[in-house]
Amino acid sequence: MDSAVERLRPVLLFGGTTEGRELAARLAGRGQRTILCVATDYGREVLEPELLANFCLDVRIGRMDAEEMRRLILEEEPGLVVDATHPYADQVTRNVREACEKTGREYLRCLRPASGLECLEGMRLPSGEECFRELCPLSDRECLGKLHTPSDPEYAGGGVVRVPSVQAAVEWLASREGNILVTTGSKELAAFSQLPDFATRVYARVLPTLPSLRACLDQGLSGRHIIAMQGPFSRETNRSQLAEFNCRFLVTKDAGDNGGFREKVRAAGEAEAVALVIDRPETERGLSEAQGLSADQVMERYEQWRRQHV
Repeated sequence: MDSAVERLRPVLLFGGTTEGRELAARLAGRGQRTILCVATDYGREVLEPELLANFCLDVRIGRMDAEEMRRLILEEEPGLVVDATHPYADQVTRNVREACEKTGREYLRCLRPASGLECLEGMRLPSGEECFRELCPLSDRECLGKLHTPSDPEYAGGGVVRVPSVQAAVEWLASREGNILVTTGSKELAAFSQLPDFATRVYARVLPTLPSLRACLDQGLSGRHIIAMQGPFSRETNRSQLAEFNCRFLVTKDAGDNGGFREKVRAAGEAEAVALVIDRPETERGLSEAQGLSADQVMERYEQWRRQHV
């Protein structure tokens, strides 16, 4: 390795996401010392063996609060700090921002764009719904007041409904009958457990990890109601699972194309199920255009920084 490159300060990268893995591979491939912070052992397990073998990559495992991140930044003195965490990991994003502010480091947010309306082309929306409205801060009660209007028969052909939070999704589903495919992860299952007949109506698709399985079991799910698989999933897989478990509703987050959002919504339409979409946290709304960077744009910023310091 070039001695000038060796003297470069490391890049501190937060994220066990597709974008985080891509950036880690590209940075380490450039001979750049990279500290990749992931929350769980699983975040390390899904890394490619070739990447793990690259001596330029240092993987740190464990959740951190803002103070722990601040201390890590002071200890490692990174040249760049990149937040490539999940669009819905809003608390982690707040912690990274706070740590950067307190240490005077520039904060780069790698954020996958939300899926556009074009992915809904050809889908029938439930009559009476205000679907995929402009994103704006609405309380759960305000949003439910607008969305909680159609009667069940109007959902016979499926459609798309958007709500501002997990709790709003639970309240929206509470007055409706039918099986539910929940694809929002194990951490939200406690909220969905409030639903009537939760253990018999809900099918949870979660990561194939012990903590995820334990969360399902703790909430009373068992057997066929636990689908432990690593995504993202094809339209065919989503559609077959909706059909297999006779689900009228698919609950999802708008995780963008890299998160398989488009395939979920399309599959729901083909299965005549309602796609219930939970909006991104307020901390991320509009950020994709204003401040959020793609992986390519992050690498452009990195190359600029590298030219200035090599």
